Amino acid sequence: MKELNVFILWQSGEIHCNRLLNEIQSIFKIKKIYNIIWERKDITTNLTKVYPNRDFTLDSPKLKEVGFTNNKLRLYAIVVMDEDPLFKEGVNQKVYDFKFKDRLIYNSNPNFLHGSDNEKEAFYNLSALINIDKQAFQNLKKEKTKYCYFDEKLRIPKIKYYEEYNFKSLIELFDTLNKNVKWTILRNWEGMPDIPLIDGHGDIDILVDDYYKTVALLRGSRPEPIKHLLYRIHYHVMVDGKRTPFDIRYVGDEYYDKKWESNLLNNRLNEDGFFHLDNETYFWSLLYHGLIHKPVLKDDYITKLNCLRKKLKKCKVKKSIQKLDTKYLLKLLAKYLRKNRIKVTIPIDKSVFFNISNKDIINEYDKIFILNNFIKRIRNAILLRKNRLIYLLRKSKISRKIMDIIWCKVKDFKKKKIHIDGQHYKLFIKQVICQNKEAPRLIVVSYLPNKKTANVLKLCIETINKYTEIPYELWVIDNNSPLDNVRWLLYSENVNLVLNRTNSKEKGSYANALGLEITRRLINPETKYFMTLHQDAAVCKKGWLKNMLSKFTDEIKAVGVRKDNARVKDGILHVLGYIVDFQIFKDLNLTFYPELPEYDVGDKAIVKLKENGYKIYAFPNTIWDNNIVKKLPRDSIFKDFNVDRSINDKGDVFFLHLGRSVFKSTGEYYDKEKTIKNWVNFIEENLLSNAKI
Repeated sequence: MKELNVFILWQSGEIHCNRLLNEIQSIFKIKKIYNIIWERKDITTNLTKVYPNRDFTLDSPKLKEVGFTNNKLRLYAIVVMDEDPLFKEGVNQKVYDFKFKDRLIYNSNPNFLHGSDNEKEAFYNLSALINIDKQAFQNLKKEKTKYCYFDEKLRIPKIKYYEEYNFKSLIELFDTLNKNVKWTILRNWEGMPDIPLIDGHGDIDILVDDYYKTVALLRGSRPEPIKHLLYRIHYHVMVDGKRTPFDIRYVGDEYYDKKWESNLLNNRLNEDGFFHLDNETYFWSLLYHGLIHKPVLKDDYITKLNCLRKKLKKCKVKKSIQKLDTKYLLKLLAKYLRKNRIKVTIPIDKSVFFNISNKDIINEYDKIFILNNFIKRIRNAILLRKNRLIYLLRKSKISRKIMDIIWCKVKDFKKKKIHIDGQHYKLFIKQVICQNKEAPRLIVVSYLPNKKTANVLKLCIETINKYTEIPYELWVIDNNSPLDNVRWLLYSENVNLVLNRTNSKEKGSYANALGLEITRRLINPETKYFMTLHQDAAVCKKGWLKNMLSKFTDEIKAVGVRKDNARVKDGILHVLGYIVDFQIFKDLNLTFYPELPEYDVGDKAIVKLKENGYKIYAFPNTIWDNNIVKKLPRDSIFKDFNVDRSINDKGDVFFLHLGRSVFKSTGEYYDKEKTIKNWVNFIEENLLSNAKI
C-alpha cells in the first residue's frame, strides 16, 4: 500500500536542506514541494494549526526553534510517496526513524524537521499550511516524481525540482550539465558520446562543483542499500531507456585533494560537447587513482598511462610503465604531489578502496624530499652568511668600495660603471642566458621595498618561463632594493640579473625609465625586439609572445598589450607591456625618459615612431572597455578576476596586469577589495599549479 507523507523543513534547517533532500529522495519519492512564507502577524496562528494541542506567542521557544528572527518565517512542505510503508502502532516507522535520526545527529537544534506520522496526519498538516482539499491531496499521488535541490546562490532561498526524465542520449545529458554546472569527466571518455562505457569500467566518473544540483539535474536513482546513504555517490541515470551508472565526485569530497579538484575543473578541455582533462593532468590523476584507489595498478591503466606518457612533451617517465616497479611510480607521484602542494586524502565515500600502504610509502618519500630540501636550505644558508656580512657592513657604514668587492667575488657578478643622464651608476651584472639577436629581450624593471612586492616579481618571472615557448632573454634590472628582498634573485634560473646599487636622481617614472635605459645599453646591440614589462604583470597563455611578434609588419614597429589615450589624444602603447623594433628605436635616437605631465615612461618613444610614419598595434584590454569582460566565456577563470586583462585574436586572455584597479573610462574603482594577496593566490592556484590555459 502506497502512502503520502509530509516533511516540514523550517527556516532553521535551511543549511541542511540539500543533504536532507538528497537523503529523502533516496528513500521516498518526492511528489511536490511548497515554498511557504508566513508574515509576522500570522505566525502564532499558523503554528497552532500545525500543532493543534499547543498555544504560541511571539516569545514562545518554538519560534526560535523554527528559525523566526524578524518579520517573516520561511518553511518548505515536502510531499513524499512511500511505496513500501512500515507501520508500528499506526505510525510510519520509516518517516519516524528518518526524522529522529537527524534530531540525534544535529542536537544543537533538533526540531528543524517535522515529519507526519501517517497519511492522515500528512493531509491535516498540508491542509493547515495551504488549505488543500482531500481530493487535491489524493491527486498528488499521480504527480510525477521530482528531483530537487536547494538553490543556495539565490538571495531568497528557493527549492527547484525536475520531473522524472529519460535522456535521449549522452549528448543531451552532457548539454544539460554544460548549461548548469562546472563539470568534467575524470577518465575513460574515449569513444564518447557514441560509446558510453568502456569494457572493464562499469560507470562514468565525473567531477562537479555542485553535487546536489547535479544529482537533481541527472534525476538518477541509487541502487545501494539505505545504510550506505551517508557516503555513497553512485547513481543510475536513464539514458536512451537504459540505466547508465554514474559516480558523481565533487569538490571537497576528498576523492582528490580539494585544491587539485578545483584545478581539474578550472583547466578542463571541451571536446565534442563534453569536458575532460588535458593529457598531463589525466596522466597524473589516473596514476594517483591506480595507486591510491586500487589494490594494484591494473593492466588497462598501465596501457593507458603508457599511451598518455608518449603524448606529453615534458614527461619525467622515460621508460615504459610496465618496466617500472610500483615503488618507483610512487616516488614519481610523490614528487609531483610535492611540487604542486597536493595531499593524499581519504575519500568521504567509504566505498572507494584506499591503499594505506601506498599512501605510507608516499609519505616516506615526502619526508625524504623535505629532508633533502632542508639540507639544501642549510647549504644555501652557509652561502648566504656572506650576504649577511654585506648587510652588516652596510649597516656599520663600512665603505661601499669594500661591499662592492664582496658582491663581485661572492656571487660571480661582473662589476660595471655606466654614465647616464649626467650621473654615474654602479652595476652588478650576472648574465646566464645568451640568445641570438632574433630572440626578444624581455626587460622587467623592479623595485622591491618589501616581501610582498618580491612575491609579485617572482610570479611575473615564473609565468613568463612557463608560458613562453620561443627563445627569449629575460632581464631583471633592480633599482637599489633592500638586499634582503633581492637575495632570492641571485638563485633564479633563466634570468639575466642587473643590480643597480646607486639611487637614481629622481624616483617614480624616472627610475623606471632609467632601468630600461641601463638595460638597453647591456643587451646585444643587434637585438631585433625589445620588450618593456612591469613587475606586477603575468602572462597566462602559451604562444603569447609569438602572437605579439606576428603583428609586426613593414609598417607596424611597436606592439603592446594595452593602448592608452589619457595623455596622448591619438593614443600610445602603455609601457607595462610593449615590444618595439629595437633597431628602428636606435636609428631614431629614441629614449624611454618621461616628460611629465605630457609624457610618461616610454610614451614619447611611441609618439616619435608614429611621427616618423610607423604604425603601432594594441591588443584589446578590459581597463578601457568593460564590455570585453562580458564576451569572455561564462566558465572562464578570468571573467571575475578584476585586473587589466589583454585579449588575443581568439578572444582568450593572455596577459594580466595588477595595476591600481582603476576603470579609467569612468575613473571609478571597480574592485576596491583587490590586494596583492588575491593576485598571488589567483596566479599560484590557476596559472602555476599544473595549469594548462
